Amino acid sequence: MSNLVWSLRQIRMRLFESLLIILAIGLGVAALCSVASLLLTFNQMMESEMSSARIITIESIDRNPLGMYNIGSDESPVRLLGRMDDERVSLTIEDLRLIESEVPAVAHAIAIKQHFPHLADAGVTPSVDVRTPEGQAKIREWNEANSVPTFFTFPAALEAEGLAIKSGSNMTQSDLDQQQLVGVIGANLADRLFGESDPVGQQIDLVFGSRPASVTVIGVLSEIKPAMVYTGDYSLLFSTRFSELNDSLFMPFTAYDPLLRSSVFSHLTGSSIDRVYVLPRDDVDFSAAVSSLRSYVESRYGLAMSVRSPFENLHSSREMMNNLMVALGAFGSVALVIAAINSLNLMIARVLRRTKTFGISAALGLSRKQIFMQFLAECFILSLLGTLVGMAICIAFTRIFTALVGQGLITIGVPVQVWFLGLVVAVVTTLAFGLYPSLEASRIDVVDALRTE
Repeated sequence: MSNLVWSLRQIRMRLFESLLIILAIGLGVAALCSVASLLLTFNQMMESEMSSARIITIESIDRNPLGMYNIGSDESPVRLLGRMDDERVSLTIEDLRLIESEVPAVAHAIAIKQHFPHLADAGVTPSVDVRTPEGQAKIREWNEANSVPTFFTFPAALEAEGLAIKSGSNMTQSDLDQQQLVGVIGANLADRLFGESDPVGQQIDLVFGSRPASVTVIGVLSEIKPAMVYTGDYSLLFSTRFSELNDSLFMPFTAYDPLLRSSVFSHLTGSSIDRVYVLPRDDVDFSAAVSSLRSYVESRYGLAMSVRSPFENLHSSREMMNNLMVALGAFGSVALVIAAINSLNLMIARVLRRTKTFGISAALGLSRKQIFMQFLAECFILSLLGTLVGMAICIAFTRIFTALVGQGLITIGVPVQVWFLGLVVAVVTTLAFGLYPSLEASRIDVVDALRTE
């Protein structure tokens, strides 16, 4: 306690010099801990995204006007030397079932189509000039009030995304086979259309293009709470935020054709599927599943279909970002080393200016060990204060980064590991710039010190 009081007194006596040391250490700690916070948050986000990105997509490859396919990550054009039909290759539900049966690593092969029907009692779209901001605003308001985002899909899609059924049941294979006009609705859509009454078994009257249809509600999803990005708020299957699925309707994939065949959207209909989402089995290595599926697709369709996975892109992005963060962390460490060197020079200058003070202390009975501990305690307090200032700057930086750069999509926090890093930095910095000056202070000769003017 006496060393602490003595150190605080010395810091107060040389306040401006002490503030310079604290600020130098604080800036170095802030740089290092800010990079560490960004790295840890990014890794948490990527871990969550990668855990939900175990999806493999099979999709048609478009050819350019020269008849070349764009394949590979570099989009290099390749001209086929063998014979291939000129028609675009599309898949059917039968092809999906073949994939499930012929590729052992595959659990489900599904497809998804989206449409935005409006409520039958909504009337016609308001007649406005869509070229004006006012007209666009009115159309947007009308769509938000009357349109129902509808996903035509398979029961496995809801199960794969972990969408829990609150009441009623999920779609079944029988609903798919019989093209039933049934659906599962989100929690917000249930409240919006049915209020307090039970939606299960009730009808939703919609207009798909120009065709009216009544959809029977067979299930209601549990409410999906909004979440931050790194907790997995984005649905890769449905290409939207999970929270927006609360307002959506999910229908059997096979109901898409009957509803839209005779509408103005007939050019978008047909049994063809341009993109397939493949869900591998849980007990199969994901990379092995991608490899086996790619071999199957290439042997069956050649270069007309591509096999890709967000997992591969996320893995590459994670490695690249980690390398970038390590480089930034190295620069932050350099800043901290520079701060420690400057602090070392200031502390040596302190020892030289206080030579007579140390001599008087030794003459009054203070041992070399006690002088060493007093000066080392002073160095530690300066390091600790500098670390606290640095952590305060780090917290301010993360909040500014979240507000200006993250814009609500990414929330950067200061994890416990970073606070532990700050404490380690305080100890290491003390040893770096405080050990040598403390030794020099304890080695001062009493006689020579008392002669010093």
